[in-house]
Amino acid sequence: IILVIAFILELAMISYYFIKNKEVKHNVELSLLGEDTVTISLGTDYIDDGVTLIVDNIDRSNDIKIDRSNLDNSILGTYKIKYYIVLGNKEYSITRNVSVVDTTSPDITLNGNDRITILRGEEYQELGYTAVDNYDGDTTDTVEVTSNVDNSKVGEYSITYTVTDTSNNTTSVTRSIYVKEPKKVVVVTNTEEKVTKEEVKPINKNIDTVTKNRFTSNGFYIEGYKEGNNTYKLILSGNEEYTFDLNSIGDNKYSGNIDLTNINNGTYKVYIDNGERELLVNKMSFIEKIKRAKVGEKLVTFNYDNDNITILLEDFSYSYDILIDVGHGGIDTGASNEYIEEKEMNLKVSMYEKCRYEEMGYNVYMTRTSDIYGNGLLWSGI
Repeated sequence: IILVIAFILELAMISYYFIKNKEVKHNVELSLLGEDTVTISLGTDYIDDGVTLIVDNIDRSNDIKIDRSNLDNSILGTYKIKYYIVLGNKEYSITRNVSVVDTTSPDITLNGNDRITILRGEEYQELGYTAVDNYDGDTTDTVEVTSNVDNSKVGEYSITYTVTDTSNNTTSVTRSIYVKEPKKVVVVTNTEEKVTKEEVKPINKNIDTVTKNRFTSNGFYIEGYKEGNNTYKLILSGNEEYTFDLNSIGDNKYSGNIDLTNINNGTYKVYIDNGERELLVNKMSFIEKIKRAKVGEKLVTFNYDNDNITILLEDFSYSYDILIDVGHGGIDTGASNEYIEEKEMNLKVSMYEKCRYEEMGYNVYMTRTSDIYGNGLLWSGI
């Protein structure tokens, strides 16, 4: 009897286990709303269209769970969105693909103007450019430059800058280059048989002619002739380019204070731009041309090549702390008496002072250290 009862209890327990864990079959209909594959742009939010869930003819769409943990809209790629529900011991699920793509083209920024005028025979100097992509970052090194510029012929040319990112988005920008004939000089031939003259604009209307310039505490001041009512700018063009607005003086002149404080070191060509860029021309006499000065913490040097102006900016430093101009020397004896000549006395005293200053740690320059003539301050190059 005991064995029978035990067998019945064990059979009951086994039956209970199977009944409890018996899989209940459900009629589940799970479907996506919208497209199976959705494309979004890099960095934009993904908006889910949702799903519908019908379980045993009952709408249970609100019970659906969504797993979008691996979706990253900041990285290109294809991700899966999982929609699921667990009924009993079984999971029902469906997925949607989300592709994150880059459709934004890179940006190219040209240094300097996008319209430049050069003279026939003048070499075009590339002003540079930068390229930045929203995903790839700095793509300047991948920019392709094509040019049809022929500086030997007057005409209009172009330089095209093209960059393509890793998603095959492409951007191109163009800089226009105008090659023009240089200003002609006046050539006049007068004979009884023949008079010829090449026409040029009178000097008081040359828009590229300087009439006055001088150094200031932070740069230089400039005046020159202009035409019309156009806005005038002065441009320093080198490895970098800087633009300065100029003021009008009366009807036919411009002026401006050019601040060099924040200009990087280097050599710069000087242009005047009134809508058309032209090299600056200096027609002042030799004695009126400024040459070199310490401006702030920089040494500024003006160079005049065929009257076109270039400016060299360098860090300023003194080579010497003290200059001793000895004077006289050689055939120039200066005052004298029966004991000594002035040139000799000056040299002895100057050499003594030079030694004293050098013992104090100063660098000393003497215009002469021997009995020579013509090596004074004017000839020394200091």
